[in-house]
Amino acid sequence: MLRSKKFYWRVFSIITFICLWSIPNAQAFDLEISLGGGYDNNPYLEKGSEGALFAQTELNGWQDLSLGSYPATTITLSGFAAYRQYDGLDDNWQLGGGIETSTQLSWLPCTLEFFNGAAAHRNPLVDDSDFDNLELGGRLAGLVGSRLSLEFECGISWEDYRQSVATPINNKTGNSKNGTDESHNENSGNDHQEELDIAHDASKSGQPKHHNSGERSDRLITTAVKAFYAFNPYLEGGSELYWRHRHSSIDAERRATYGLSVNLNWHPVPNLEFVWLLSAERVPYRYDYKKEERTEKIYSSEIAVSWRRGNWTVSGAWNWSKRDSLVNEDDYQRNQWQSRLTYSY
Repeated sequence: MLRSKKFYWRVFSIITFICLWSIPNAQAFDLEISLGGGYDNNPYLEKGSEGALFAQTELNGWQDLSLGSYPATTITLSGFAAYRQYDGLDDNWQLGGGIETSTQLSWLPCTLEFFNGAAAHRNPLVDDSDFDNLELGGRLAGLVGSRLSLEFECGISWEDYRQSVATPINNKTGNSKNGTDESHNENSGNDHQEELDIAHDASKSGQPKHHNSGERSDRLITTAVKAFYAFNPYLEGGSELYWRHRHSSIDAERRATYGLSVNLNWHPVPNLEFVWLLSAERVPYRYDYKKEERTEKIYSSEIAVSWRRGNWTVSGAWNWSKRDSLVNEDDYQRNQWQSRLTYSY
């Protein structure tokens, strides 16, 4: 695990050095600073979770650079940081950066893009959101007519999770931590908490949670086809069809995901924008901790509005998500409301 983790970061460092070494001049640097807050009614992603207020700070920066000998190629360096502080709960944060190259092809009316990035995600409330990752990928984008554009994207991500997994003691007579063989921990709460955090719920459940144990390291392969269409100068729409295959060192976390999302962007005046997003996912598991096949469904929707005045932007959003699962601990519904003030430099 350690050797593989060092390898991922070495690859990212080499790519970064090559790109920086070959850049003759840099263009303007863009920076966004956001302050906001809101309410999350289910921060643990569990049934019966109590909500909490939160404050959030975000920082995003990027810089476009051009290659002197390759005028059709642009390189973008980017970085981001986000910190969320809950009222009475553990905080979470994200930090990362990446490099993206974009080349206008001369033999096709398309743009070829390559991207790579590394990030750290820290969220003690949800184990599936507490990991480091390195991502590599590419996309091909082009116009089809005057209003329709298409994109094909594929990528691979290596994810190194911070929690280790241990297999609890269990037998057919029920001589486990609590002497029962069929109980479930209704308060474990996290997305895949049953598979990831034995230390938290071993005292409340007698079910074997894993087929194997140890440190968790995943490899996620993603393929997506995207379409964008301009209905008129004020209304744009998009859709995405994607497939993700997750290979994990923990057997119960291996799965494939099939998803579809659609969105509409409406800006009746140049400074005002309304966004609506809807997505659905189908997640078939080959087997869970009971060695049984199951299929889960995940739905989400978001409505957002933003108003821009000079360098300042005021925005608000409502996000809803639902996971339909046969496992009680993984079945949940979540609502988030958030407002934000952003300064762009």
